Amino acid sequence: EAWGEILTKLTVSSTPLGEIATLHQGLVTGANQQMDEAINGQKSGLFILQNDHPYDKDIIEKVSLEEPSILRPLRKNSEIKPYFVDSTVERYVLYLNRDVPIAETTHPHLMKHLRREIKRLMGRREVIKKSINWWSLSWPRTPEVFEVGTIVTPYRSSTFRFALNKQGFMYSSDCTIIVPNSSEVSPLYILAYLNSTLFECWYRLKGKNKGALLEFLTGPLQQVPIPLLSKDAQSTIVEMVEDLMTLSEYDDSVTTGHKKSLDAIFFRELKFSLKEQRQIYKYVQLFQNVK
Repeated sequence: EAWGEILTKLTVSSTPLGEIATLHQGLVTGANQQMDEAINGQKSGLFILQNDHPYDKDIIEKVSLEEPSILRPLRKNSEIKPYFVDSTVERYVLYLNRDVPIAETTHPHLMKHLRREIKRLMGRREVIKKSINWWSLSWPRTPEVFEVGTIVTPYRSSTFRFALNKQGFMYSSDCTIIVPNSSEVSPLYILAYLNSTLFECWYRLKGKNKGALLEFLTGPLQQVPIPLLSKDAQSTIVEMVEDLMTLSEYDDSVTTGHKKSLDAIFFRELKFSLKEQRQIYKYVQLFQNVK
């Protein structure tokens, strides 16, 4: 009965996330690495290139001279933290789709690089069905999915980590991307709620779980109720998140302090009693050491 009252307060004045945003899985390359032997335990890239690998670095330099717009910074789920994304790793994806005109004459280094695995690339289902060219990514997604201001989270995680895509990075298939599409609700407000203790409580009770792991799949996330507080409360929350986002990188102590302040606003506006607040905190603390 107590949990029923808490869940009711979270849903009575809310809107499903799917009505104020669209959700997408990150891009699927179809072939991240080459099949050759690894150098120092690290295989050379095919569609995904890292600057700390000698072969990859050479290809990055050559492609940047032929067509720099093809090289797009790429991040994966382990680099996502609450509100922030680690930007220290130099990793790129060759963002190749049917709208990118490439040829042997104009992109000799790029084509030579891709032809090393042409048999493997030709064997992909999408190529056989003639949905894509042999040199294209399997599922590149549209560039708009990765624009600045979208929200990203790991596809699977034991913790809650929703971050703002401040730099316009692209994300791999182990990530879910939330693209806000409402002029009425700020992306920063959505971001604050998704990182809140209230949302953690709701999703652990009602969301998609697989053992100790949480699954932030597009389907379940679309059904998540986003409580719509008063305009003044939303504005206050957005201002607090804007203040947090002035940091250049993730700082656990600062972020934790902001989370407590934001939690207090959600609790107050949704009229949670002290008893209910203690119940919520006690419940989510059960999962702090679960991996």
